[in-house]
Amino acid sequence: MSPLDAPAEKADVAGGEATKTAAPMPLSRVYVRAVAMLGRERGLAIGLAFANAAIGLVQLAEPILFGFIVDNLARGQSPWTAIGLWAVIGLFGILASVVVAVTADRFAHRQRLWAMSSAFERAITLPISYHAERGTGALIRTIVEGTSSLFATWLSFLREQCSAIVAITFMVPVALWMEWRLALMLLALAAVYCIFNMMVIGKTSGGQSEVEAYHVAVSGRVGDTLTNVPIVQSYSRLNREAQDLKALMENLLQAQYPVLTWWGVLTVLTRAT
Repeated sequence: MSPLDAPAEKADVAGGEATKTAAPMPLSRVYVRAVAMLGRERGLAIGLAFANAAIGLVQLAEPILFGFIVDNLARGQSPWTAIGLWAVIGLFGILASVVVAVTADRFAHRQRLWAMSSAFERAITLPISYHAERGTGALIRTIVEGTSSLFATWLSFLREQCSAIVAITFMVPVALWMEWRLALMLLALAAVYCIFNMMVIGKTSGGQSEVEAYHVAVSGRVGDTLTNVPIVQSYSRLNREAQDLKALMENLLQAQYPVLTWWGVLTVLTRAT
């Protein structure tokens, strides 16, 4: 998948209203396709996934071992064996996290440049009618923002999300084995957190698509105007172009504010949970 394969959304610049040319792809499918692009370097991606799994297990083992140390001290037993194991696992986690972070960062940067090159090669082969319809500025923004979003997704997955998935998968049965009452309470809070996230995503997905359409329209207007400054000046359209751009920005803010409100509510509810 290249950044140009995503469903196109455009805004009617003259009317200032965003209109979708295709239904947006579900977020889960976008995420799966983005992660699947890491298959270009399959061996390294699998290695990083296993390393993240090890880090996730270390993150789970550290607090359990610390609890054993506290229990041994409370019972008057020698805690040094548990302390030594805790220190070894902790040092391994630190070193592994550093190696994974650096490797994942380099890997994501390479993938980002490859995606940008692939999108560029595809863009220059598209028919002139496509460029005339979308505009150079909108196309540039699609490539740049698309590859930046892919980079952020890859880096987050390789650094945090993969290890977090492994840790949560093993944490649930371990927590139920250690203290099922507290574990059930944590599971209830996690369910509330997931429900709130799903509600906010459902409320904001359509609005964010509209916001992105306005962003594309603004970038397209700025890029196309600046690349055709002599023509704009010759037809004395400076004021008109500036007014149209301000109108687009006003519409962008009107679409953006409700989305920001919902995400602000989610932030507060997440802290409360």
